[in-house]
Amino acid sequence: MSRFYWRFAGAVLLLAFGIAFGVELASRGTERIHGPLPAAAGSTGALDARSGGAQAAAVRTAAGEQAGAGRTKAAEQGKAKAADSKSDAASSARPRVTEDPLINRITNKIGELLQMAAYHGVRLVVSWLEGLL
Repeated sequence: MSRFYWRFAGAVLLLAFGIAFGVELASRGTERIHGPLPAAAGSTGALDARSGGAQAAAVRTAAGEQAGAGRTKAAEQGKAKAADSKSDAASSARPRVTEDPLINRITNKIGELLQMAAYHGVRLVVSWLEGLL
C-alpha cells in the first residue's frame, strides 16, 4: 500500500479510538453523577426466550412484590428520620450563604465564554463550507 493509505488507515484508527474513549469517559462521568445506567431495554426479552415466558413473568412479579414491601419499610424509616432531622436542624441552624463564592462566578463566566466561542466557531466553519458549495 502506498504511504497515503497507511496514513489514512492510521487516522481512521485514531479517530475510532478517540470516539470510543470519549464515549467511555462520558458514560463514567454520567454514572458518577447519576448512578449506574439502567440495563438495556431488550435484556428481559432474552430471559423470556431462555426460560419460558410464564416462569420469567413469575420471577419478575415476585421480585416486584419484594421490592414493593422493601419500599414501604424504607419510606416509613425515611419519614421517621426526616422528623428527627427537622428537630435537629432547628437546634443547629447555620446562617445560609446568599451569594455565590468568587470561584463559582469566575468559572461560570469562563464556561459562558467557551460556549459563545464554540457557537460562533461552528457558525464560522458552516459559513465557510456553504461558501465552498
